[in-house]
Amino acid sequence: MKTSISPMRKATFIILAIVLLLSGVAHLFYAEFYAAMIPDIFPETLVNISFGIIELAIGVGFLLKNFQRQAAMAFTVLMVVFLPIHIWDAAKEVPAIGSPLIAYIRIGFQLFLIYTGYWLAKGQAN
Repeated sequence: MKTSISPMRKATFIILAIVLLLSGVAHLFYAEFYAAMIPDIFPETLVNISFGIIELAIGVGFLLKNFQRQAAMAFTVLMVVFLPIHIWDAAKEVPAIGSPLIAYIRIGFQLFLIYTGYWLAKGQAN
């Protein structure tokens, strides 16, 4: 039996795919944008290339029906991995994202993205 995907999930997959594909390209070609967000203990070039490739892969997975569940689970994990970096940034005197208020709003948005990835994954068939 073939299951259909709700219009809301379909739109969310497409929107997130576009965002991740653009972000992946930005990591690879506009790495300086992310430089202030990467803690000094990590090698900046390696982090940018790695996360660029990961984001591109997840973005493509969101567009391929047979891989949407796996891509949604990977997206959820990626958003969980990013959460401590956003918390670290918010704790800085001058956050990379701008003001402390925006940095704290970004943490809330990150939690929303974690839930969104989970919501997408649980709504897809194995």
